Amino acid sequence: MNPNSKVIRELKHVCFSNDYDTDKIVQLAHSDAAVLTKIIEVANKTIRYKREPITDPALCVVRIGQKAMQGVALKLEIESTNIKVDDFWKKFFLKIETNTKNALYEATFLREAKYKKCNLFEITNKTLLLSLSCYAKAIACSNLKAKVTKDLIKYILIPDPSIAELTQSSMGVRVEILSFSDGDLPESSIAAIEAWTKVTGETSQLKVSNLEFEP
Repeated sequence: MNPNSKVIRELKHVCFSNDYDTDKIVQLAHSDAAVLTKIIEVANKTIRYKREPITDPALCVVRIGQKAMQGVALKLEIESTNIKVDDFWKKFFLKIETNTKNALYEATFLREAKYKKCNLFEITNKTLLLSLSCYAKAIACSNLKAKVTKDLIKYILIPDPSIAELTQSSMGVRVEILSFSDGDLPESSIAAIEAWTKVTGETSQLKVSNLEFEP
């Protein structure tokens, strides 16, 4: 059961918007069975509420929260692309998903420890943007049937925000790199990059600039 691509585009727009509208998300969930199923599934996997299963979409969306809903929207988008990949690439996508979750955790921790003045939404938004570059590269390589090497694996798993065009074409988002100057680099971008550095262990990755993300 694949979600409707139009519904997913709308869902992603709402989830990444500063004006987070839970009523709109519930409306979209009611319009697509795949979206509704995924939201209920994720809500009931939340450890904090494991003993209290719920099926009301409105309650599920509140329980999940905006940050996790962003992840739900991205996961549904990937499922809606209908890309036929072998078991190796399926595991690869799961690895990127795991890395993304870990990076979001690190970003949240860093915000509390070092970047308290930063808006949490901006930090998590830019952390997710970096994950999109990994997904974009994986999609491209799986479609090309590229020969898998250690270097290729490393290349895919390390976020590269400079590949704006590839990210845009593969994931359907607009990405702007507003500045390459270290002096103009906002703390939210620094926090996102630092979070991914902790996850990948790669210390030489590109120090990019002010990233903006618009679904």
